[in-house]
Amino acid sequence: MIARGLRFISLSIVALAVAVLAVSIRLDVPFEEARAAYANEASAFIELSSGAQVHYRDEEDRGLRPLILLHGAGGALQDWGAWRDNLEGRFRIIRLDLPGHGLTGRVPGDDYSRAAMADLVLELADALELERFAVAGAGLGGAVAWEIARRDEARVSHLILIAPEGIGGVPAEPPLAVIAARNPLTRPLVRWIAPRWAYANQLYKSFTDDNHVTDALVDRHWRLARTGGNRAATARRLGEASGAPLREYDGAIAVPAAILWGEDDQILPFDRERVEWDLRTKFTGGPQANPLYTFAGVGHYPHIEQAVLTAAFADNFIQAWPLESAQ
Repeated sequence: MIARGLRFISLSIVALAVAVLAVSIRLDVPFEEARAAYANEASAFIELSSGAQVHYRDEEDRGLRPLILLHGAGGALQDWGAWRDNLEGRFRIIRLDLPGHGLTGRVPGDDYSRAAMADLVLELADALELERFAVAGAGLGGAVAWEIARRDEARVSHLILIAPEGIGGVPAEPPLAVIAARNPLTRPLVRWIAPRWAYANQLYKSFTDDNHVTDALVDRHWRLARTGGNRAATARRLGEASGAPLREYDGAIAVPAAILWGEDDQILPFDRERVEWDLRTKFTGGPQANPLYTFAGVGHYPHIEQAVLTAAFADNFIQAWPLESAQ
């Protein structure tokens, strides 16, 4: 009798788990549907020699100094909308969806390493005939930015790194999605399980001010994550090693760099001692030549939560410091 009862409970738990998984499964969003929702008149698509179809926006006067903006993991070029508005008329602003994100989606070769993303950005820069440019990147985009400078520093005038991966501290523990992606038994969950609430929870964790987490923002993250093979790309990216931190590479980057970080960042918690150590050892001139700014009461997205302030800082840093590096 007891064994029969335990068997019934076990079957009930399994049935409940299957039901929860079933209602959490979401099909991919058709590319044309996502394009109609998230591309606009400024959007352009270019096929690079690698075969990648990249979604980007190249805005403002071509005679202005180029500034490439690289979003973070799970984001898209729209994340820089407030910077674009605040820097209008100051730069030639170039935003793109990184491989495995947004409307760029899956790329030939399925290489979503930091190095491969840096190569793609440099390839796009070649296609746009950019001889020299500044780069700002957040999170994953920050790591791609410093990797670009490490690979071809002569072309990069300035780096603005916002809570960049690979510098300073690391998360106390890997996110659940990373743990799932690195286990062959649970990896399919990353590909198919996509409840909207999970994206909302991640965004609430990323911001200190919940007012930034709008329905439109959650829907954009949720829908673009399921577009253009992005979930398969994400499962592959998260399932592989993210790349060595900057401190493990030889030499120092000879590009003026500024680091911005939210003091309440829960995604990549700020570690002042480690960040300053990286500035001293991995950037020419150390902390004196490469400023570090932190923002109280701000989470993982200072460029969104404090868009006016951070955009003004970027403008001042690129335009005025040091002048000879930007010529």
